[in-house]
Amino acid sequence: MGYTDKEQSLIFGEPVELYRFKRGNTYWTYNSSDMSIIYDGRTYEPVLIKRSSIGMNLNSLKNFVKIEVDKTNTFAANYIFVPVDGIVEVTIYRGHDGDYVTYWKGFVHTVGFNSRTAIIVVGSKSTSLKRSGLMRKFSRNCGYPLYTTRCTVLKGDYKISGTISSISGLEIVATIFGTKSDNWLTGGKFIVENYSRMIVYHNQSNEKIVIAHRIPDLTVGASFDAFAGCDHAATTCKNKFSNGINFGGQEFIPNKNPFSGDSIEN
Repeated sequence: MGYTDKEQSLIFGEPVELYRFKRGNTYWTYNSSDMSIIYDGRTYEPVLIKRSSIGMNLNSLKNFVKIEVDKTNTFAANYIFVPVDGIVEVTIYRGHDGDYVTYWKGFVHTVGFNSRTAIIVVGSKSTSLKRSGLMRKFSRNCGYPLYTTRCTVLKGDYKISGTISSISGLEIVATIFGTKSDNWLTGGKFIVENYSRMIVYHNQSNEKIVIAHRIPDLTVGASFDAFAGCDHAATTCKNKFSNGINFGGQEFIPNKNPFSGDSIEN
């Protein structure tokens, strides 16, 4: 009997679901049975896991699946204190007696916790295609994200690499941080392994930065990359990045609104 026959059979069907979470080159793999399962070269460990029904309606933005696991689950534990960072792909395989098919794919949106379990909210891949796009705003500051196509600044030109000297909470010290002026890294990114965190403070004399959220299992001696940040002001674009010609803001907006209805002054 093939997958479809077993799926429809009330006697021979023994459905097992495999859950694969992927962020960069890191994988977390689980299954809903009581034994380990090897599929496509990866071992799926048995855990307490269940999900809500998968439904499709006219509003794809509401097609979310909730996956419930123990709050100590190794994947969910990454997000006890921090929001989901970057793109985390989820693939659900469903099968009978070793015959599996790709049942559903999506991206992790949020991870929430209660007293005993973690709720992983996953949206289908179609939600990323149908959500509203970003709109440019009329502003003195630039609206282009740094290092994007319209910004044109090359990420590799503003990258520094080093190893961690010490860690204290969200503060990270490394010798390389002392080679750049104060706040050169503020607003930029700190990347180690598959984790990326925003840098909220950079001090040259103390050779340290402060990141927005903790990184699990971060250790002294770990290698990292860090990238310069931008406050999106015209002077920063011109002086720091020599990119004034591509500045995306409107720095000469008048302080007084000419359409506010004030009387004409002589």
